[in-house]
Amino acid sequence: SKNAFFGSFTAAGEILDISMCWSGLLLKTASAPASAGADARAGQKTTLFRQNDGGAAFEMGQFQKQNALGEENMLHVELRPEQPTDCRETESVTRAAFWNRYVPGCNEHYLVHVMRHSPDFVPGLDVVAVHNGAIVGHVAYAKAFIRGDDGEDREVLTLGPISVLPEHQRQGVGGALIEHTARLARDMGFRAVLLCGDPAYYGRRGFVPAESFGIRTADDMYAAALQVRELRENALVGVAGRYIESSLYEIDESAAAEFDATFPPREKISGTPSQKRFEQLVALRRSAD
Repeated sequence: SKNAFFGSFTAAGEILDISMCWSGLLLKTASAPASAGADARAGQKTTLFRQNDGGAAFEMGQFQKQNALGEENMLHVELRPEQPTDCRETESVTRAAFWNRYVPGCNEHYLVHVMRHSPDFVPGLDVVAVHNGAIVGHVAYAKAFIRGDDGEDREVLTLGPISVLPEHQRQGVGGALIEHTARLARDMGFRAVLLCGDPAYYGRRGFVPAESFGIRTADDMYAAALQVRELRENALVGVAGRYIESSLYEIDESAAAEFDATFPPREKISGTPSQKRFEQLVALRRSAD
């Protein structure tokens, strides 16, 4: 199968700093198995692999700097569970955060729409950030597992999508969402969270390279951007193996296009500097052999 690693630049579509403002989304063709032993999937499905970031990575990288500058630089938000009446607004926030970031347009708002119906979706970690009565950020998680080299499967979490409205990025919303849900996930008994993102940023949120635990992608590759955060001490010691995501991240592109048509039209732009940068990140993978 063909694999490509894509990053994310934030701040309302502007490239803030090409050396530091990306985080990860790995797209795999449907021919790649979503789980060990799974049949190859045909048709127009694309796997959205790992952490899908619509503006949170830059915020997390700036979170400590903003705290040092004072509370007035932080956006004061209420973090609460997403409600059924929030769904459309949350999807609109996701669309705004992701549009033209990785590819022309985006599918992540459709992912948020359909993932709520998956048995792997974790409702207790479906959280929105609200400011002045409006949703400005959102994060969702799904169950995943590490297929250990010892033959044992161990449940973990996939973080994503996480989205922040462009006009409210760089105000600590993404960092607040991640810290809040990390505490919830630990209290729920989960051992670890995995995502794909910039180590320079996620390292400030307790994430370390998955390779340091011997954890690879489902197709047995080490990816520099594959990051993991233990939720309790030594939760992953001796847990080497392949990280297997939920199949909910497989997107039917034709269905996603139909869903997107229910939103106000937006221009799809191709060949942007950020999209070209995404393609450069493909090289950050190597065989585990």
